[in-house]
Amino acid sequence: MVRESRMPVISTGTRVFLDLIGVPRGSDRHIRRSRRFVATVALVFGFAACRSVDDLRAPRFDATPWPAADRLFHQDPRWLGADSAYSVALGSRRTLWLFGDTFVATAPGGARSGSRMIRNSIGVQIGDDPSKSAMTFYWRGEGGEPRSFFEAGASDEWLWPGHGVEMGGALVLFFLRMRPSGREGMWNFESVGNTAFLVENPHEQPPAWRVRRLAIPDNAFGVSLSGGALVDGPYLHVYGVSEPDHRVCVARWPLVDAERGDLSGAAWWCGSSRGWVSQRSIDGAPEPILRGSQTEFTVHRDRERGLFVMTHTEGFGAAVIEQCFANRPEGPWSESVVVYRPEETAVKDVMIYAAKAHPQLRGADLVLTYATNSFDFGAMVSSPTLYYPRFVRLMREP
Repeated sequence: MVRESRMPVISTGTRVFLDLIGVPRGSDRHIRRSRRFVATVALVFGFAACRSVDDLRAPRFDATPWPAADRLFHQDPRWLGADSAYSVALGSRRTLWLFGDTFVATAPGGARSGSRMIRNSIGVQIGDDPSKSAMTFYWRGEGGEPRSFFEAGASDEWLWPGHGVEMGGALVLFFLRMRPSGREGMWNFESVGNTAFLVENPHEQPPAWRVRRLAIPDNAFGVSLSGGALVDGPYLHVYGVSEPDHRVCVARWPLVDAERGDLSGAAWWCGSSRGWVSQRSIDGAPEPILRGSQTEFTVHRDRERGLFVMTHTEGFGAAVIEQCFANRPEGPWSESVVVYRPEETAVKDVMIYAAKAHPQLRGADLVLTYATNSFDFGAMVSSPTLYYPRFVRLMREP
């Protein structure tokens, strides 16, 4: 069974944006009152060793902004902000950050108004605590003209990051293949599938990486692998969201295949009656584990409680950060609970999105980030705080 979260629908222009980031359709009355209705139907599996979804108890956190950690994203005078902000633990106190559209100045000291926007960039953090760590940002380009670190290859496409994992000494990173949609203005983009990269030597500096592009077979049910990735047991799990109905599905690969870059044999969760089914054998579509999700989110395992935790944003514009919980990567998933209401909710025309957890980081019981933007592009370009990822510290309540 699935949990369905109903979200607002408003005017045509903002509806386009909502569709693109994965906010589902709802009622105008809902957005006017800024209220959320969540219906949860829990399926209890017959495994004696597992708790049912009704028995899950969400951990209680005290959540606060973390401005000392926010400085991590202000350490390069040419890197002037980005969104997405997935992170991947590389070991040896190193963390890889994956960013989407990025402002890069053509020279140190430049402003956003005179910078270039590239489609992705990366950063490598040295240290576990982001408030005390150093970050080096990377993009490509010669002669002061920046280019994306990961390039699509096709002239009419670009890449936005999904998540990734380090396993067996190699790094596998997932990306969304994007192209212009023909819509006017800033919403002129659409997803056309996925690609992935295998980095054979992720413990070296990114300019020295040996990178191999991996083929991911397209699926016939419209799911883009834009969500979290994690290893559980002998499998790599990656979550995706369908268009246009925003169903969350999960695929997995045997680790022995993924470690050598073979992503041809995906299996998808197809519900308790069918279990995991090879993509080649699926009749119809996988069983959604959730409905109404935004495009970007993370899933990690809270080993203290033995739960899988999904972190995501819920809402339109002035959104909140929520989490839900499960005993297994495929669920069933609990109803979401609000863990943080960002301070930017009071900012006019704000967009809050792309909340993620970073369980490998220290300085809190759990570290989160979220992205901010504005429906007023000029306000975002001139803002010293919008469009830089923001940190949140979650401390467990006694």
